[in-house]
Amino acid sequence: MDSPSSPFNSTHLMTMVGHDTEMALQVIQTFIDQSDRLCDEIDTMVRAHQLRPLCQVVHKLSGSARTLGAEPLGQLCKSIEIQLDGLDTWSKSASHWVSPIRGHYVELREVLVQFMEQTRTGS
Repeated sequence: MDSPSSPFNSTHLMTMVGHDTEMALQVIQTFIDQSDRLCDEIDTMVRAHQLRPLCQVVHKLSGSARTLGAEPLGQLCKSIEIQLDGLDTWSKSASHWVSPIRGHYVELREVLVQFMEQTRTGS
């Protein structure tokens, strides 16, 4: 699960929580709940062409992902945040830049759910 191409580094998370399995599961569930909402907010802000709030939400998702150990999503969001910061007004480019976020998050979410299930069953 912790290969360089993996969307989630469980070793990072377990180290961060002092190898407390229950705490790790809580952190993951909180991340999933928060990220589900953030992805919905991103979609809403894109439809409303709200550039600055969009940038703030992408920043939040980037930080949360990196804290969890989901570096690929964190890096993607950071890159998009930098591009959005370079805009003065709404541009079609903004919609194009943020479109990959949900796909990356869905992939990560599946990995996280699988990790939680394996952790709970001890397999």
